[in-house]
Amino acid sequence: MAFFSRKRVAKYKYPEHIVVIEKLPRTASGKIQKFLLRKDIMRRLTQDVCEEIE
Repeated sequence: MAFFSRKRVAKYKYPEHIVVIEKLPRTASGKIQKFLLRKDIMRRLTQDVCEEIE
């Protein structure tokens, strides 16, 4: 995905981080729960930063 993005997207639009998620959090009606998705991604990114510092 990173290679695909770099070839087709302008450099300033390329994402800083790419997070792979196995299953998206959904409501009973099937809509994606964006607030839970943001929370999980932020947790993963801050966890990765903490591991790099140690």
